[in-house]
Amino acid sequence: MKPASKALSNEVSFIAKNNGAVLIGTTPIYCVEKAIVIGTPFHENWHLSYFFSEARRIREEYRIAKPLLNGIRELLTSEGFTVQKKTPLSIYGDFRPLAVAAGLGHYGRNGLVINKDYSSGLIFSAIFTNAPVEFEAEPDILNCADCELCVRLCPANALAEGRLNYKKCLPYSLRGCSQCMKACGYAVNEIV
Repeated sequence: MKPASKALSNEVSFIAKNNGAVLIGTTPIYCVEKAIVIGTPFHENWHLSYFFSEARRIREEYRIAKPLLNGIRELLTSEGFTVQKKTPLSIYGDFRPLAVAAGLGHYGRNGLVINKDYSSGLIFSAIFTNAPVEFEAEPDILNCADCELCVRLCPANALAEGRLNYKKCLPYSLRGCSQCMKACGYAVNEIV
């Protein structure tokens, strides 16, 4: 693997931040050299907007992430690197482990990635590449181990023993419930 290129890393970061990203990090990943993980904040009062807000929110976040990922893809491919972009609408899987490995946050009691500035109000995308880029993640020294506000306020009682029970959560989530996210007092920038 080539040593990280500061200039290329800065260009990728510039494109990401000018297109709505608030966090960017890298992590090694099997089969490719690394994943660039990008966090974008939820926009407006998405949790108040629609009955079936989850699907609409993800579609809106994809609309926002698409030019961001395309800009990074164009830069990296023009430099001769391989690129495969993945969005929340891609059939990739779970971006949370990548976000945690890239230093963008830690797992919260609500099963989501918690970041000190954005709580769990982030949606993640990734670019799998062989480009020699690195980004410095701010250390996330705080954690929510002593806080149980999301657990107490979950109307589905889906949060227990540090785990999210998806079967209990899903019926509420489909109706737009985001109580665990709204309850999280971890963030400086409020989601609500």
